[in-house]
Amino acid sequence: MKPSADPRRRRLLKLGLGGALAVAAGGTALRWLAGGYGSQLAPGDTPIALSPKEFAVVKAFVDALIPASGAFPSGVALGVHQRIDEEMWSAAAPMRGDMKNGLQLLEHATLLDGFGSRFTALGAEARLAYIEALLRARPGALQQVAFALKEMAYLFYYARTETWKGIGYDGPFVAIPKPPDSRAAYQALVRQGSAS
Repeated sequence: MKPSADPRRRRLLKLGLGGALAVAAGGTALRWLAGGYGSQLAPGDTPIALSPKEFAVVKAFVDALIPASGAFPSGVALGVHQRIDEEMWSAAAPMRGDMKNGLQLLEHATLLDGFGSRFTALGAEARLAYIEALLRARPGALQQVAFALKEMAYLFYYARTETWKGIGYDGPFVAIPKPPDSRAAYQALVRQGSAS
């Protein structure tokens, strides 16, 4: 009579196979969650501080919040999303890390709030509705991310000369602006990224 296989060995093999399948499925899920974002970026978009996914979330946020209107160009047309990336690049590492985590949450929390898709896959109207709902909601981590993005978007939008005439602003008293050294360093990285 042939001895039966050790049940403990069989259980170990099942666990090993199950673990391998779980790891493979997890890797596929992570690729699915992170994939497809490069196609949402225009040729001039060059994320430096943010990943392509995080950059796409910022771009979708700016696109929904500041569309073109009359004489006013859109926030995306004025590169507000790139300017937010610059701000994240020059921010302290803990703050940058918090914002990056918040952008990941913003992208996928729409599914928990009854929207049928992640943030970047929603239409502009649905994205704006979601942003407005966040800004009206009780304070929390996600609301802080939405408020920070809104404040940066409007600040960088109205800092552009293209918006000044529409709001009746004659411009600053300083004739020649002196940006910080970090701006030149960031622009050099953008040029390198655009060239590669």
